[in-house]
Amino acid sequence: MGEADHIASPLPAEAILARIRALKSATSITTIRETIAELGETLHSDGAAGDSHEVEFLLARLDQVAASRTLERAHYYLSRLERSFSQVRTNGVNDINLNRWQEYTDILTDSLWLIERRDNSGVHSADYWGNFIPQIPYQMMRRYTRRGEWVLDTFAGAGTTLIEGQRLGRHTLGIELNPAVVEQARRLV
Repeated sequence: MGEADHIASPLPAEAILARIRALKSATSITTIRETIAELGETLHSDGAAGDSHEVEFLLARLDQVAASRTLERAHYYLSRLERSFSQVRTNGVNDINLNRWQEYTDILTDSLWLIERRDNSGVHSADYWGNFIPQIPYQMMRRYTRRGEWVLDTFAGAGTTLIEGQRLGRHTLGIELNPAVVEQARRLV
């Protein structure tokens, strides 16, 4: 989802929300599954943003409801899906909507050690021996800061955190003791 919140689909969010609410009153898991199948077909219809990760998120959540073994579990998943469309819940630390956290495909929820290779886009380089992969400060800032906030890097080195902060619209301040490395970072930032 990135830093913007939206659902791209052939149905407006209000229509999807109305269908989810109607499903919550269903008294049969079979009815829920049939209705979800119809809704899935509508979402895949002509004009749909079928490869959009927002629609994929919605379809995955609907599949989870349909795969429920009990009516009670299906209603639980429907309530959670309803909240994701009707309520924005943040934690005061960042702007991530916690009711739709799974849509943020740029935020890794597994280990950062699973990153296959270093991001060397833009001005990033691996010239300085002490720097780390840009994905680490990127993930930290996406999870724990908002656009326009300040980030202090007390071990700035070649400026990896400073570069990522600028890319994400954060104000950054770096501290580095080695004058040669400071000059290198200034050229990059």
